[in-house]
Amino acid sequence: MSALQLIDAVGSVDRVRDEPRLAATLQRLSHAGRQFGNIEALVEDLAGIVADAIGVRRLLVFLKCPGDTAFRLRCGIRDYADSAHVAQLVYGETHDLVFWLQFNAHIVSRASLSSVTSLNERVMLESVLDTHAAEALVPLFGRHELLGWLLLGRHGSGRPFHEADLRDMLAFAEHMAITLENALLHQLVERQRALTQALISHLPDGVVAIDHDGIVRWANRRTCEVLSVPEESTIDQPVERLGSRVADALRRSLDANGGEVTKEWEDPVTKEWEDPVTLHPISITSRRLVHEGDDLGAMAVIRDMHRERRLQLREASVERKAFYQGLADAIAHEVGNACSHFILPFHTLHSSGSITPLVLEMADTGSQRLEELPKLFYRLATMSDPVFKPCRIRDVVAEAIRQARAEAGSRACPVSVQCQPGISRVEADPGLLADCLCRILVNAMEAPGECPPREVHIEVQSRGANRDHVVVEVNDNGPGLSADLRGDPFSPFTTTKCWPGGGLRHIGLGLPIARRIVQDHNGEISLDSGTRPTG
Repeated sequence: MSALQLIDAVGSVDRVRDEPRLAATLQRLSHAGRQFGNIEALVEDLAGIVADAIGVRRLLVFLKCPGDTAFRLRCGIRDYADSAHVAQLVYGETHDLVFWLQFNAHIVSRASLSSVTSLNERVMLESVLDTHAAEALVPLFGRHELLGWLLLGRHGSGRPFHEADLRDMLAFAEHMAITLENALLHQLVERQRALTQALISHLPDGVVAIDHDGIVRWANRRTCEVLSVPEESTIDQPVERLGSRVADALRRSLDANGGEVTKEWEDPVTKEWEDPVTLHPISITSRRLVHEGDDLGAMAVIRDMHRERRLQLREASVERKAFYQGLADAIAHEVGNACSHFILPFHTLHSSGSITPLVLEMADTGSQRLEELPKLFYRLATMSDPVFKPCRIRDVVAEAIRQARAEAGSRACPVSVQCQPGISRVEADPGLLADCLCRILVNAMEAPGECPPREVHIEVQSRGANRDHVVVEVNDNGPGLSADLRGDPFSPFTTTKCWPGGGLRHIGLGLPIARRIVQDHNGEISLDSGTRPTG
């Protein structure tokens, strides 16, 4: 049954509809609907206007607000005789009244209850009206769902509601529902906007968005902090206000063909730029914004890499400490082995009463190893963290050759160097890199075994798509590693040097320390050795 059919079922009409009064009331509702900022006050104003226009002293408004799962009494004009439980009544989404209103979207009045065919439904509706001392129930429907309903008490004159009254209620309810839906939507949007602003403002990275004309429409505070630009001169300004690098990245994203394309600005040499004010490294990732085929512009995430670099260095320091702790454990084990060299000769002397040449050699070897180990402990304990700065790899190689020749002494051999032209400076600790390369060169110079006159060749090349990776190869014509040492030549105390008294580098720690230095520089080291003397 339609709403008009129910209205016609009320009975004869003894009041003519007052069109001017209706128009005036709708105008008042429109003016009240502008108070989207305070939804509670808005509902009270709308309820007061409707109650005054219809002529009732009791009007209750039940609504379901966003995020709620039930219809609650939000406000209304009612008699003071109401009991407390009436104000606390809640109608869940599965309540019979809610189901009925969703499938029968029309006014219910006591005069029209007889038109409800289902006895159970009629009893339920009458119970709702009795509970709230109401004469009529008017649903409030939005565009897609039930927002709530109005419960109206007796007319102020004591007469029953006529057809014109019910028609007015329909008009007022429709207008009130539209206004409330817009207000609830506005409240939801404002809440989401506030949450989004709070979230973006607290992001550790800068976020900036431009429209398709290159005008900045959004930039959080962090963007201005990272780029050292005034916050007030950013919004609604050309993106060039943020600097040429940021403008270039965003405009190239705008020019990208197709849908969403991720483009990262990279300096031809360093991948990042250094802020001239803070001297911090800065990176930027820009992205075109497309929604359902509409080009909205582009956005960029701007990151100050200073904190990230410090965190990486801190993590690398922890990793280094763990490495040297493991190395110290291995050294302690080696000390125990060295001590056994002394225990065995003493037992031999005790049992035989004489000192053999073999026992004497074992004692001398153990003594020499023990003399070297304290020096190693001291050197490892005083190793400093890497200090990165721009350096020329050619200078690092030259210093490593000088140190290796001094270390090898009479066993030093000729070293040839081939360096590719145009290799740029690298960010590294030149002292540690020279020490690393020196250890590798000494291993090549002092490798035991019969071979032709020893020669070492160093080749330096730049590789990668942007030529930003430097590779240093050290080749020698030594005999290579034996099969039992090829499993893990970087393990501590793995060595091919069997003669005693050879110094610190002859106890098998050169390659493990060299690998650690390379790893501290985010690099890799590998060994390729064969049985033939090609190195």
